Amino acid sequence: MNIDSDQPFRLFVYGTLLPGQGNYRLIERHVRSTRPATIQGVLVDLGAFPALILGEGIVKGMLLELDDKAMAITDRLEGFHPGDDQSLYLRKEVIVQLDDGQEVQAWTYESANPSAIGDRRGLAVGRQCGTHVHAWQNSCGGSVDL
Repeated sequence: MNIDSDQPFRLFVYGTLLPGQGNYRLIERHVRSTRPATIQGVLVDLGAFPALILGEGIVKGMLLELDDKAMAITDRLEGFHPGDDQSLYLRKEVIVQLDDGQEVQAWTYESANPSAIGDRRGLAVGRQCGTHVHAWQNSCGGSVDL
């Protein structure tokens, strides 16, 4: 997926960049639209924020359509440095399933070192068709409404 500096881009978010969460304010003025969505993967608890790793599960989040200026903000926030193997997260293309069943491509951030965090507590909040569903918990301990 190319990022054309004049075009909006799609970003799947699942943690502190969700609307209503602490870091959303950093990108809010760049958001053109939001939509509930899911991707395949597992969320693990890193304390103040979650991390996405590959695995058998469904991750609930939001698909954001952002203007081109937001990419630099989210890359910096997520500790992603293109071409640098010291990144905290990697920006990856994923298939996102929207709330109406439509599938689209988008970017998301995945742990750059999943083997170091794979033993962390998973953030499963339920099951859907036998598959664990993962979602970030807000600061009050409740599930974020999506």
